[in-house]
Amino acid sequence: MIRYFLRHWWRLIFLFAGLILQVWASLELPSYMADIINRGIVAGDQSIIWQIGYRMLLVAAIGGVGMVISGFMSSKIAALISAQIRQDIFTKVLELSITDVESFSTASLITRTTNDVSQISSSLVMLLRLSLQAPIMAVGAILMALQTAPSITWIMALSVASLLVIIISAMLIVLPKFKIMQTALDRLNQIARENLTGLRVIRAFNSERREEQRFEKANQHFAGIGFFTAAVMSTTFPLVWLVMSLTSLAIVWFGSHQIAASNLEIGNMMAFLQYAMQVILAFMFLSMAFVILPRAIVSWKRIREVLDRQPQARSTSTRTEGWAHAAPLLQVHDVSYRYGTAEESTIKNVSFDLQAGQTLAILGGTGSGKTTLINLIAGLQEACQGQITLRGTLGLIPQKNLLFKGTVRENLKLGAKLSDAQLSRALQNACAADFLELSLADPAPALKTEIAQNGTNFSGGQRQRLCIARALARDPDLLIFDDSFSALDLKTDALLRANLKKHYHNTAQIIVAQRISTIKTADQILVLDAGRVVGFGTHAELLRSNQTYQEIAASQMSEAEYAAERKAAQ
Repeated sequence: MIRYFLRHWWRLIFLFAGLILQVWASLELPSYMADIINRGIVAGDQSIIWQIGYRMLLVAAIGGVGMVISGFMSSKIAALISAQIRQDIFTKVLELSITDVESFSTASLITRTTNDVSQISSSLVMLLRLSLQAPIMAVGAILMALQTAPSITWIMALSVASLLVIIISAMLIVLPKFKIMQTALDRLNQIARENLTGLRVIRAFNSERREEQRFEKANQHFAGIGFFTAAVMSTTFPLVWLVMSLTSLAIVWFGSHQIAASNLEIGNMMAFLQYAMQVILAFMFLSMAFVILPRAIVSWKRIREVLDRQPQARSTSTRTEGWAHAAPLLQVHDVSYRYGTAEESTIKNVSFDLQAGQTLAILGGTGSGKTTLINLIAGLQEACQGQITLRGTLGLIPQKNLLFKGTVRENLKLGAKLSDAQLSRALQNACAADFLELSLADPAPALKTEIAQNGTNFSGGQRQRLCIARALARDPDLLIFDDSFSALDLKTDALLRANLKKHYHNTAQIIVAQRISTIKTADQILVLDAGRVVGFGTHAELLRSNQTYQEIAASQMSEAEYAAERKAAQ
């Protein structure tokens, strides 16, 4: 946190200057009031009253200026630091691996970026203004009180001790609860996010009541913790006001006896009363800060967990651009991967090479590790063992077709420097020109087409073609299709594959598929079973000699088709 403050050192100087002016004015005014009473009112000297009164007005004006400066600077510093923390969290999340992100959960990362940073921002305003001002004011008021009426300073000492007991007790009670509260908020956000993203499934299975009960349970848990902490902290302020009232009563009671004994002047007693109130107010300011500070401490610890997380080592994956064409474009050597603390590896000792222009198909049953292997090649996850070397650029079309809110142009470019001509060519080759009504003479209107969040204003097949166009627009050396033709009809599927073969024949392709019919023409087919390579070769080779491939083919073809395929493969 210190490094964030150091960036605003000159603002902190102005803040301290404003606080000093404000505290100085607050400490000077009671002494002026004592002089007015002792030297003016009691002595009957009206000129002294006017003379000191003008000074009081000037001091009050200076204090007001200090208050404005400190208030503005504290708000400015808190806002800028909060913005920088949010930026740092966002940047760190982009650097983390998919495994790291999943270890936090999406809901928790959203809470840490929003609610936790808001807690930090609120506490910073309190810390920079009230919490810094309060100790200075308390020390100054105590010193001034000792000079003004030393005989009754024991009353102030007793008040301060009582306030410390109240504030420390409240902190010890609520501090553990704030961490539980933030965790409960994570859970609340998670359930809300699941319901919003899975609303169609919930309604399809008539599970609205069940989800209402889940949310109500999490909501009541969060509300219960909030009620407890609020109740504890709410009792702090009445207790502080009670101490303040009893202190005022004690000062007047014992001070009047001192005045009657000619040991204290009435003006000094009034000044002492104001100093005592300033000390109590200072501790009240601290108690107000302690209402937010414990929760802010928890929030900062949660933010630090993200900022301090080191991304997984990337020594297992190497990506370079440009290569001697005699060398393989992609080399996967003895790669294994295990999710978290799982006992079994999802990918086990996988090895293969892929040359430029070749097509590799990956086939396997559900849970065989196809998508995990693709994520490892794409660098989205890091292998636990082995080495992956990609000598060139990569274009990935993932299983889930994700589109961002914005225009077609913005979704296809994603920040890259691509011309409209390149985007138009990619859309044509991805068979997306028809539903966008793309004109080669003027592609701008089609590229300006608005896309709703998650692309909900397009069908599944249209979203899939737009995602394919996004990968093609960069003209990569390697295209990875992770079951990316599933939402296409047979006609569009055939046309798209023909475009890929015609216009991207020098581009290597990795195709993850479920149907053998879509990958028969691949140069090599890699068969996965429980994360292991159980077959590698052409369609004909595997159909002749690989039992797993034969079983998959038999399950997808009629007996006559399977017999014909086996005969052709001989």
